Amino acid sequence: MHKRSLNAFFAVLFAAATAAHAIVNDTDGSPPATGIADGYAIVTLSDPPLADWPGVARAKNGKIDFNNGANGRYQAALSQARNDFKQWLKATNSPAQVLREYDTVLNGFGVQLNGASLDSLRAGPGVTSVEQSLTYAPTMNRSVGVINAPAAWAALGGTANAGPASTRRTRSSRTTRSIRQPVSRSSIRATNSSPARR
Repeated sequence: MHKRSLNAFFAVLFAAATAAHAIVNDTDGSPPATGIADGYAIVTLSDPPLADWPGVARAKNGKIDFNNGANGRYQAALSQARNDFKQWLKATNSPAQVLREYDTVLNGFGVQLNGASLDSLRAGPGVTSVEQSLTYAPTMNRSVGVINAPAAWAALGGTANAGPASTRRTRSSRTTRSIRQPVSRSSIRATNSSPARR
């Protein structure tokens, strides 16, 4: 009976995996956007961020040394380039508003568009890319249907039979017995020196 249930479970699991594979986009192209555009964008500037800068000074543990003078000077140069972009926004009367500035792992900004187009921001000084910032919602609530979990449970007797008490009791009593048995050094030596069972 157990072997038949196990075979049914694997058959349902295989069918679910095949169905899930049909849903997944396996192309080499860009994946479809699944987030919701919320009026924000990430602007990336051309100079590398501090973490990617070839002259970055690091501590012995490999982390960036933020107290190093050369790193500070490079961050100041990145800040000046960001200031040039912000001045450009003002000069062009762009409605976009800079909310956050980044320089360690990304050299750029987080901006609120306020009606500005992504293309208009791409024309700014030193800009290499402008990407829409998307808000994503968790989608794990869909996994039960994707893997067809209700059919798998049905093949095994339903969720009411999940982990029957007799199985738990058997495992529990075995564990309890093995914990309660006294252990002596001679039994450990005998166990370690005995030939392996086949």
